[in-house]
Amino acid sequence: MNVVKDVSLLRTYLIIDALDECINDVSQLLDFIVKMSSLYPRVKWIVSSRNWPSIEERLNTATHKLCLCLENEESVSTAVSLYIKHKVDQLAQEKNYER
Repeated sequence: MNVVKDVSLLRTYLIIDALDECINDVSQLLDFIVKMSSLYPRVKWIVSSRNWPSIEERLNTATHKLCLCLENEESVSTAVSLYIKHKVDQLAQEKNYER
């Protein structure tokens, strides 16, 4: 709570990974995230989880959100491959490497 309430922090990112693997008090944590995201919009919550309806339903009540679905393995793999190719090409051009 101290981090969330600290007005001296201009922008704060809180990351919660693998929320779907949380065993106890998931609903309380989700309610806390939703509540705090509306009270403190300078705090950005990054939450990773499998697309479970119980989690999605709770997070859908948040006022400011962006959802990114990465469960489609093929599209994720394609996106990662394109990004790597772009970066390799960029590095080759910057360093004058032969491709």
